[in-house]
Amino acid sequence: MRIFICLLIVIVPFWGAAQNSDCTTALSVCNDVYEVVNAPAGTGNVFELAPGSCQTSGEFNSAWYVFTAQDSGPFSFTLIPNSLNDDYDWSLFNITDNGCNGINSGLSTEVSCNSYGEVAGIQGATGISSASGGTGNSNGPGNLLGPIFNADLPMIAGEVYALVVMNFSATLNGYTLDFSESNASIFDNQPPVIVSLTSNCNQSQFSVTLSEGCLTGNMTAANMTLTHDGTVYPIATMTGVSGLMTDQFGMNVNGMGSLSGPVTLTFNNALTDVCGNPIELEYVFDLPGAITVEITTIPSCAGEDGGLEVIAAGLGGECYTFSVNGNGVASSGCDMMELDGLTPGNYSITVNGVTTPCPVTFTASIEDIPVTVDAGEDMVLCDLSSPLGASFAGGAFEWLAISNVTFSDTDNPASIVSTLIPGEYTMQASVTSGTCQVMDGVLVTFNFPPELTLNVTHESCFAACDGSIELSNAQGSISASVGGAFISGEQIEFSNLCDSTYALVVVFSPECTADYEVEVESPLQVVAEFEADPWVTTVNQTDILLTNNSLNADSVLWITFHDLSIVNTSDEWVLSLPDLPGIYAIQLIAFGANGCMDSFLANVIVEDDFQVYIPSAITADFDGINDVFLPRFSYVPEQYELLIFNRWGDVIFESTDPFQAWMANSNDGEHFVRDGVYLWLLTVKGKEIDERILSGHLTVLR
Repeated sequence: MRIFICLLIVIVPFWGAAQNSDCTTALSVCNDVYEVVNAPAGTGNVFELAPGSCQTSGEFNSAWYVFTAQDSGPFSFTLIPNSLNDDYDWSLFNITDNGCNGINSGLSTEVSCNSYGEVAGIQGATGISSASGGTGNSNGPGNLLGPIFNADLPMIAGEVYALVVMNFSATLNGYTLDFSESNASIFDNQPPVIVSLTSNCNQSQFSVTLSEGCLTGNMTAANMTLTHDGTVYPIATMTGVSGLMTDQFGMNVNGMGSLSGPVTLTFNNALTDVCGNPIELEYVFDLPGAITVEITTIPSCAGEDGGLEVIAAGLGGECYTFSVNGNGVASSGCDMMELDGLTPGNYSITVNGVTTPCPVTFTASIEDIPVTVDAGEDMVLCDLSSPLGASFAGGAFEWLAISNVTFSDTDNPASIVSTLIPGEYTMQASVTSGTCQVMDGVLVTFNFPPELTLNVTHESCFAACDGSIELSNAQGSISASVGGAFISGEQIEFSNLCDSTYALVVVFSPECTADYEVEVESPLQVVAEFEADPWVTTVNQTDILLTNNSLNADSVLWITFHDLSIVNTSDEWVLSLPDLPGIYAIQLIAFGANGCMDSFLANVIVEDDFQVYIPSAITADFDGINDVFLPRFSYVPEQYELLIFNRWGDVIFESTDPFQAWMANSNDGEHFVRDGVYLWLLTVKGKEIDERILSGHLTVLR
């Protein structure tokens, strides 16, 4: 394989460095002889050559050259100073695998170097030349280690080398670099060719790969055209073109998405490699063409059994793979896919080339023929005739013919079905719309009709649960169940039934079972209820108005538990309570039809309105105004005790007479107390049940 590295030369000022003072900006060797007028100065932007080998000082005043061995054989060159007193050194690196970046790290091997030099006087030419007495591959430094020329270097075609020439004398006289005597050819005399030309899936972007790097910086869309079947398609824009050497660029073209077959790419001016070899002006390639499909859909019938058929073309007629909704589908041959058993809806179909991956997604919609039919629930009849109850939508209805069974109207879903021979029959209901037909069946069991007598006894009172269902069958013994075990006999009774609707199952024979709904009813509920006005009263108001609010009652009965008087006045009653505080229970019993009854018990409360007023200060100056301390009451208490204490807790006054006042004295009235604050404690009870214990402070002022 021929490998050629072409690097663009970029002029980068750096300490007066020449334009090829770095390996990355090396001059590609395209000629036998290079005459350099101005010797290199400086090391460029990158110090590639570290001290070592025969170059003990590393890189200095360097100029770089790069070339590729075009065929295998010995390599040689001569470096001749323009002034024979100038001393030049050089090193040669194999950069095939690791490029310029591998020189400093040692990955790009130094295969030959020479730093021979005289202390003074004539230095002369140097280089690689066995014919000039060259030996070894590492000579120098100075004139002690090896001659001024190295031995010829074997090269293999395709290997890439970088040669650095270094001006040890640091003069400006220049030199001549001569490669003409080398047996291994290093000059590129092969024109660049197109290695590959590929397009994206819609054939709007083309990528061109060249056999070697070329200068594409001056290329424009006008430099090229694409021609298909006599029609020219101009290049819209270019991509990847630059002043650097590159072996790839791109083209954007409009209007070629659906084309296939041969296309000619024409260059309107020469595109050359770094050595000036021009590319051929025409290149013919084939467009595979965009993928196109022919999609056939089969509508589903009642939501089932839809289908897809897809036939693909394009991509040069190659084979294809198919997927539906992201799931791969086996193809039926090279370019066809069939899929059935589909439900209605939208489907995403992706078609891809087998050898040219270029997936394209299409959509298809499977419609539904909305036909439905329901033949109804299976029936076990105690009869030889019954109406059917089918339902349908979306097409023409029909009951299909069956032996020993007749329909009153086969086109009517509510047809009457009859037979003369008891047994089981499956009726098929059909609905047809075009080629779509759906069917559903109903199983009907015919039996001879029974003669059942049914008698229901309702509840006597609300929630009494004394209802009953009685059954009798003149044709013989039957079995029946009401939510439990079956009872058998010619006459059957289910008793103690509450108000409800019962599912009655009657088995007349093993082939004849009938279901009934039987309702046991209840009379209206008797509700006893009354209102008292007021519910809470005082000993001063003991007459209570009672109002009967009972529901569904024919009569009522009042009951008291304290020998109280209740007087009836129309729809109201007056209850007379004693003038004693307490809780008095009243019960109302309401009577309805059939002796049904309900009762309501409530309490009426009589409270005591006994009130107490106690002064907080007295003057005790005998002026007739507020001279004594005496509690006041709404009525005379039934129990009374008053204690008055001084500041040390001594009782200075005590009385059980609610009319006896304290006159601010002590020791049975022998002394009057001083002005100040005194504590009183009062135990008192009116007509209420519990006594009250009150306390407070009294201020005596004079």
